[in-house]
Amino acid sequence: MAKKTVFKEGKWRCTHIDLSGEDACNHENPGPALKCEKCGKHRPKNVTFYLPKDAKVITSENKLFDAKAGADWQCMFCNYHNKATANTCIHCERPREKEYEEWINLGGNLEEKTYGANQAPQHQAPQTETEKEYVPVKSRLKKYFKIGWIAFAAIALIWVIYNQFYATSDVEVEVSGFYWERSIEIEESAMVTEEGWDVPPGGKQTKREKKQSGTKEVYDHSEWEEEPIYEQVQVGTQQVECGSIDKGNGYFETQYCDEPIYEEQQVGTREVEVKIYRDEPVYDYWYTYKIKRWSLARTERESGKDHHAIWPEYDLKKDERLGLKSEVYIVYLKPTTDSDFGTLSYEVSPTDWSNNYQLGQTYTAKVTKKGKVKELIR
Repeated sequence: MAKKTVFKEGKWRCTHIDLSGEDACNHENPGPALKCEKCGKHRPKNVTFYLPKDAKVITSENKLFDAKAGADWQCMFCNYHNKATANTCIHCERPREKEYEEWINLGGNLEEKTYGANQAPQHQAPQTETEKEYVPVKSRLKKYFKIGWIAFAAIALIWVIYNQFYATSDVEVEVSGFYWERSIEIEESAMVTEEGWDVPPGGKQTKREKKQSGTKEVYDHSEWEEEPIYEQVQVGTQQVECGSIDKGNGYFETQYCDEPIYEEQQVGTREVEVKIYRDEPVYDYWYTYKIKRWSLARTERESGKDHHAIWPEYDLKKDERLGLKSEVYIVYLKPTTDSDFGTLSYEVSPTDWSNNYQLGQTYTAKVTKKGKVKELIR
């Protein structure tokens, strides 16, 4: 796979912080620059080079010479960076002594770093947090006023609903009357005619006939058709990034490799069997039968306006039985003082009906504005 190599100029961010304690400089500088373009401080010795997405390919002969020269070196006396082509430190002006540097393990070249495809760092975060966007006081007040108005409206709505349907007031009342109603359902068992695919227990078959209950797929025949054969065929190549090298001098060496381009193309045909199915009806027996079923025959009721509730009398005929029983008990209440309410009603349980509530007894009623009694207290 053929490779193509190009050189691009990276960048570095100044991290110098003033002795006064102010924020870091944070200026973004061209990779080869040895000093910050903003504050003039020397490039830090722990510099991190990064390659922006929009970095352009270098075509200048001078820049290409610097890029290919190799990693910058650190002066053994002052630790400042110098270009690989320089033999004298630009800061302390002392000559470079390579053998002595290697012997005492000081100075020397900056390290080259190798990255995979699209793995080279593309930016370096600033040293201080980005300030939050300033919102004018007028806009903030308008926002808070809107939120406050919505909250007020919601609270007011809740208060109205509670006041109308849940809040109660105390009303002195006395028992002024009663109403009760009791009912019993009477069911009868009668023979009915039903139909279905089977006869349930207790049913007596009266008729049976075959009917279509559905369909099923049945193999009919086969047909042979030509089916195209497709394969991935190489139709060319394209250049893609296959790795980058941080040269240690502010430049990056980016390699591009030839990657094959494939396209799906028809390369022939083949015969395939296509099975043809048909739908055939499925038959089963459909039954008509007679069976006894329980149904409501009548409802016996008894009601009164006294305190002595009784169940209605009934006579069960042949093939009859008792069904559901139901009972309702209501106490009428008359306010004993001036009130906006007329006669009130209060539905009670069978147990309370039996043990409490006599004419003339007085209670404190918890009554909503709609006139509904929520509770009675002796």
